[in-house]
Amino acid sequence: MVTDARGGGVSTQVGITNLAVPPGVTDATASCGPPSTGPTTCQVSAYASGHYDLDIGATGYATQHFAIDVPSANPGPGVCCGIPYVPVHLNVALSP
Repeated sequence: MVTDARGGGVSTQVGITNLAVPPGVTDATASCGPPSTGPTTCQVSAYASGHYDLDIGATGYATQHFAIDVPSANPGPGVCCGIPYVPVHLNVALSP
């Protein structure tokens, strides 16, 4: 969730830039919801564990860099078809 560090939502479009994904990932997308009076949700979809680097920013706000390690999932014996990673959630407060 992305918010304004002063409280409330970010009034301009939030974006993810400079996305670097783990080796071998060939299909990754990044998107953020529209400007809002409440938190904005952003998402990176790559469906893989590993190391990610990305920047989150918006016009009028300082861009923040994130280095995120997404762990592998261990679904256990006899479990079929689970996702191969553990989702990571961040709360980001952008400063003007």
